[in-house]
Amino acid sequence: MDIQGIQFIMPLKDLFKTIQNIFQGKQFRPDKIDPVLVYMDRCQGLIAFVSRGRGSSSAKEAIDFHVSGPDRQSRPVLLKQVWLLYTPASADNAFNLRNYVEGLEIACSLKKMDLNSDVNDGKKVKDQIDIIASEAQGLGIKHKDIALDVTGGTVSVSLGFFVANLVYEFQLQIMISKETDDNGRAIPEKGATPFKIELHSGT
Repeated sequence: MDIQGIQFIMPLKDLFKTIQNIFQGKQFRPDKIDPVLVYMDRCQGLIAFVSRGRGSSSAKEAIDFHVSGPDRQSRPVLLKQVWLLYTPASADNAFNLRNYVEGLEIACSLKKMDLNSDVNDGKKVKDQIDIIASEAQGLGIKHKDIALDVTGGTVSVSLGFFVANLVYEFQLQIMISKETDDNGRAIPEKGATPFKIELHSGT
């Protein structure tokens, strides 16, 4: 599988242009950022955005991977803490996921965001990640041992996640659907595979 050829790469490049504009005139300003996808390792922490869709979700797929690996049988369980960002529209999904995670005897924290303002403001999203980063430090979980999943959010959510990742150096993750329909849309019931997004940049 040529994971560098996945169609997600082109939208990423457009998003990175926005990130580069944010850093214009500052000490760190990458002239070129190339995203490369590699297979993901399990982490001790997971940050994910909960979408409002019905049925299986990328957030649950991400949780299952970090609990028990791609074969759903890996041991020991490494995941210690899950943070879920959600809006009022996805509250039911978020509460169900929290119950699921806590049923696995793993801690789960919910972070509510306003549907109209917060999820359309990359800075407010980044502010939430700042809070989570501080909480992780208090729990003794290193930032490099946390997966930051960019699947399922708005462009502003993804932007906030990417900018936060430049600061904290989490393990940036995206869930790629195993199958798509004739229109290229993901089929959630078919599952998804997590990939780590490595940012190769020039200065």
